[in-house]
Amino acid sequence: MAKKKSARPSGAAPRRKGASGDQPSKSAAVRAYLQENPEAPNPQVVAALAEKGMEVSESLVSHARHAGGERKKRRRRKKKSVGRAQGVKPQASASSPPLEDLREAGELMVQAVDLVVKAGGKEAAQLVKMAVEMVKKISDR
Repeated sequence: MAKKKSARPSGAAPRRKGASGDQPSKSAAVRAYLQENPEAPNPQVVAALAEKGMEVSESLVSHARHAGGERKKRRRRKKKSVGRAQGVKPQASASSPPLEDLREAGELMVQAVDLVVKAGGKEAAQLVKMAVEMVKKISDR
């Protein structure tokens, strides 16, 4: 098969003007506007070029913006806090014990853990088993 001949002579430079020949291409106009106003949002660029008589789409503006190497700044994710937020006190509900009782229970649990650590091995397992049974009996009341 024979190759098709192009409409332009082989040594001709590519077209750089718009359809009318006197205006720059839409992409060139968008790039020029973005160079002067880099922080302008896409709808503002479309509106400004429409005032000059050039109809462009937001997708063309977006493409020109990103093709020019501009990247959107990404926000870093905040690390999830492990504990409660500072300055926020837990609220006691009607079914939960008062805060003082919870603190006392927490202190008793720390003492129990210390006892288990001091006891070691098999004795620790027996103490934990006994503690679980006692908690079950107390909660059944």
